[in-house]
Amino acid sequence: MIANEREYAASRGQRRELLDVRATYLAQPQEDPLAQEWLVASVDSVIARTEEEIAEYEALRSGSVDEVAITGLADLSAALVKARIAAGPTQRELAERLGVAEQAVQRDEAGGYGQATLERLQRVAEALGLQVAGRLRIPHHRDSAAVGS
Repeated sequence: MIANEREYAASRGQRRELLDVRATYLAQPQEDPLAQEWLVASVDSVIARTEEEIAEYEALRSGSVDEVAITGLADLSAALVKARIAAGPTQRELAERLGVAEQAVQRDEAGGYGQATLERLQRVAEALGLQVAGRLRIPHHRDSAAVGS
């Protein structure tokens, strides 16, 4: 996932390089047609993933995304980064709102907020003006012996 303008520029550069590599493969066919097909397909796969990430970042940055879905707590870190991008502030601006160094926000986002406390996550959500809503699904056990044993 692209988290900032520096990564966005790098991804765009990577896409250009991959397109050049693809063009070279097509211009210089391999002796084995199957090997040629695999080379081009592998580059196409990386190009597609890169273009998906670029498109996601551009959609977030454009303000056309109003909501980021999460299906579990594991999705929360990526959702916070996406929400920051969609809300508009840079990592530096978020850091200023939180009263921390920009490197702290960079570290949190790069580490998937793995070291962040629940209080820190709440502060980030508030600094971004996010409304957090969700549900916890509770499994109901018919066999009361299985619960608490």
